[in-house]
Parts: sequence; C-alpha cells; structure tokens
Amino acid sequence: MNSVVLVGNISRDIELRYSAQGTAFANTALAVNKKYKNQQGNSVEKVMFIDIKFYGKTAEVANQYLRKGSKLAVKGELELEQWATQDGQKRSKHVVNVDNMEMLSSGQQNSDSNGQQQQGGGYQAPAQGQGYQPPAQNQGYQPPAQNQGYQQPTQQQQYSGEPPVDAGYQPH
Repeated sequence: MNSVVLVGNISRDIELRYSAQGTAFANTALAVNKKYKNQQGNSVEKVMFIDIKFYGKTAEVANQYLRKGSKLAVKGELELEQWATQDGQKRSKHVVNVDNMEMLSSGQQNSDSNGQQQQGGGYQAPAQGQGYQPPAQNQGYQPPAQNQGYQQPTQQQQYSGEPPVDAGYQPH
C-alpha cells in the first residue's frame, strides 16, 4: 500500500499549469515539522520540505485558495520522479501526488472591523442578526427520498492514478 498523510504549511506559492489536453496540475511544497527530545533531553524541531502535486479541479482549487504559509492536510501517494539534467546528470526526488486535501487555513490576512489583522482561512462571520436561524416548527430533518444516495462518478471524472502527460513539462 502506498499512502502518505501529511500536515504542514505551504512553503511556496502554488505553480498552476495546464497539460496539452487542458488538464490542470499544480506544484508546491509542504513544510512539515517534527518535534522530539534528543538524548540530552533538549527539545529539537526539525523541518522537512516535501514536494506535492495536485491534479484536475483540486489543482485549480488549491491555486485559488492556498498561499505560502497556508496550513494544509494532504493524503496521497509517494512517487519517485527521475530525470536527466542538460549536462547528462541523473536526478531524482520524491513527490506526493495528492488525492485528497483539507484546507486548515488559507494563509491570507484578514482585517476585522477594528482594522486588526487576523490569520485565518477566509471565513467571514455573518453580520449580527444574520447568523444561524433555527427551522420553523415541523421543518426539521427530512430523510432523503429513496435511491438518492451516493452516485458513482462518470468515467470522465474518475482519477486514473497516473499524472497527466504533458510533453513540454520537465520536473525541476
């Protein structure tokens, strides 16, 4: 089983591109912290920078809402990319191809009504009087009609597990 789960902060803005077939793909890196105590009992923090890739609609959403510093959880598969430089040297690196992501913050700065900067995920609280309104009497939960549960995605929407092919793209 090849499955990776990471939580960290985006360490560079997302680079969104499109393949010759029009499929979106995006690259960035995730800074993941590891905290532990060494043999002397001192707290140590180690940061790992891990390249990640998004495909399709996920790439477009990531590009729209995430920035350097955004906190993100991802699940995906580890892949070894290999290539040769222009002078013939062989290179390789590990990359996580993201299947699922959860935005924990957008990394964008928001100002509150007093002009104070707030870090957050872009959520704006509703104005006073526009918050949650309980349903009127007898309008509570209604179960879904029969046979309207999960629908299998169409063949075009299914992810093949392989990144899109782009003849002009060279990993760096």
